Amino acid sequence: MSYVDVLIPGLAGAALIFFPQWFTKTRGEEFQKKRKTFRLLGAILLFIALVYLVIRVAQPSPAAGAEPVVEMHRTQATTADPSGWNLAASTQGGFSVLIPLPFNDFTVKARDPIADGTVVHAVGAKSSEGIKFSATKMFDPEGKTPPDLASFPQNFPKSGYTVSDVDTSPFSGFPSVSFTVKGASGGAYVRYVKVPGSIIALTLEYPSDQEAVASGYREKFLSSLQITDPGASR
Repeated sequence: MSYVDVLIPGLAGAALIFFPQWFTKTRGEEFQKKRKTFRLLGAILLFIALVYLVIRVAQPSPAAGAEPVVEMHRTQATTADPSGWNLAASTQGGFSVLIPLPFNDFTVKARDPIADGTVVHAVGAKSSEGIKFSATKMFDPEGKTPPDLASFPQNFPKSGYTVSDVDTSPFSGFPSVSFTVKGASGGAYVRYVKVPGSIIALTLEYPSDQEAVASGYREKFLSSLQITDPGASR
C-alpha cells in the first residue's frame, strides 16, 4: 500500500469537511446543493482514512510524482506523563494530547492537485482491541471562510449514524464542538477546536464490543488537549 492509498483520502476527507469549496467550481444555489454531500463524504473519509493513516504510517518513503511528503518525527513513542498516560506532543503542530498507548507523531504535506499545499500535523495510536486515538491539525487555505464548527455533527445522521452529547462550549477559550457518534459497528467521541488559521480534531474511535472501555477514556482524552502554539506555522 502506497502513501497515496492512505494519505490522500485522509487529507481529502479533512478538506471536504472544512472547505468543500476546494472540490467544485460551482457557486450559489448549485454549490449549496453539493455542500452537504461534500461534507458528509469528508466526515466519513476523515473519520476512517485519516485515523487509519495515523496508525498505519511507520516510515516515510521517497516522494515521487504527486505523492505527499511525509515527515515521521517519532514512531511508537512513549513519553510518560504523571497521569500514567503518554504525552503525545506534535513536533510541529503546536499541540499535545494524552494517549494511553505508544504513539506516532508525523507531518504530511500534500502535493496532489486535489489538495496542493495542504499540511496536516498528527499524533495517534491504536490498541490491540481496535480502539483508536488521533489528534490532527489542518491549516485553513488562504482566502477561505472559516468553517462553522456547529454544523459538523449534522453530517453524521444522514449516513446512518446517531449523534448525541453535542456541546458547543469553548475549549480553552477557542471555539469548539464535541459530540458522540454511534453506528452499527462502533462509534467515536469527537472534538473539533478552531484555533487561529487551523482546526484541531480529536477522535477516539471504538468497535462496538469496546464501547465500555472507550467510554472510560473519553473524558480524559478529549479534555487533555493542550494548545501550546495556536498559530504554529506550516
